[in-house]
Amino acid sequence: MFGITHRTARAIWLGFIMLSSVTCFTFALAVHRFFGRPSDVCTLTIVPAVCFISCSVALSANYLFKGNAVKCVAMELLWAGSSSPLALIMGLYTYAVVPSAEHPDVLWPIYVARILAWELAVAVTLYLIGILTLAVLTSQLIDRDVWLRPIAGSPSPFPLALMWHLLRHQEPTGGNEKEAQMCPPGCACARKLEHPDSDSDFVHIQSGEVNEQITTSREAERVPGIRVPNVVERNSFIAVGLRGYEGEMYTDV
Repeated sequence: MFGITHRTARAIWLGFIMLSSVTCFTFALAVHRFFGRPSDVCTLTIVPAVCFISCSVALSANYLFKGNAVKCVAMELLWAGSSSPLALIMGLYTYAVVPSAEHPDVLWPIYVARILAWELAVAVTLYLIGILTLAVLTSQLIDRDVWLRPIAGSPSPFPLALMWHLLRHQEPTGGNEKEAQMCPPGCACARKLEHPDSDSDFVHIQSGEVNEQITTSREAERVPGIRVPNVVERNSFIAVGLRGYEGEMYTDV
């Protein structure tokens, strides 16, 4: 729909966060002599290191972990929600950074460090807001179990084209729908509803039909359980294994 896949956009954004983290980290180490307190250097290096490690693990989760619990949307929101407050605190902390006693007139390293810190904080926070917004919209419109879907799975856990279609063609509900209400005895209204105890609401079943339904239900109990594809898998290819005399082969349905 937008000419770029969710997986590519996520990789680009996480790569930008990693680049911002490395820039802030290396700059703080390079100009540490211009900062007045050791805590200034620690703050400007530890927080970017945490963001860099989180993004690295998120990008390589498909190769490092086999389970889907680490690669799901909820885990992505967990690390992004943990890194965003740290980055924002680092950005606020840069206003308290003071120059060193040896270089009291050199202020440009403090200003550059402040810009780099806020750049990292904004990048992580925008990523958190974007993923959270897409997850909430998907949960409300399409798939309630989107929190457990792989964040980098194929197809994307956030079908933007389908969400855009549903948001544009969503019909208003509420005032136009009339609820059926039963009229109490002695009501003088013009619109009368049939009582549910009347014979028209019941279907008379003969004895042969009852036996046929019992036989059908017993046959259904002997059918093996078949897993129905979820909302995300309905628009994707499903691998089906066919085991025969010549070995095992796979086809896409």
